[in-house]
Amino acid sequence: MERPLTGREQELLARLAAHEAGADPAFARRLRGEAERKAGKAPWVLAGVLAVLGVALLVVPGVFVLAAVATAVLLVVPIVLIAWAMRQGGPPPHM
Repeated sequence: MERPLTGREQELLARLAAHEAGADPAFARRLRGEAERKAGKAPWVLAGVLAVLGVALLVVPGVFVLAAVATAVLLVVPIVLIAWAMRQGGPPPHM
């Protein structure tokens, strides 16, 4: 069961957020509760990928589908993960 923060807890959280604001502004915003929740796209993306894969298996010979999946796993997935990580921000400036 969640309870509201006490005055002391709010003060400590504000001091921590102020201290961290220089090193990692995004973390400080999350501490203050300002982070936006983005709608999850993962289930729809996964369903789309599986649908395309299923249709491809019916239409295209299996060897080509295997080659496309291998290309996606070896090239596309790492590139997407690197791009996502870069959008998250780098290490704090003092590191």
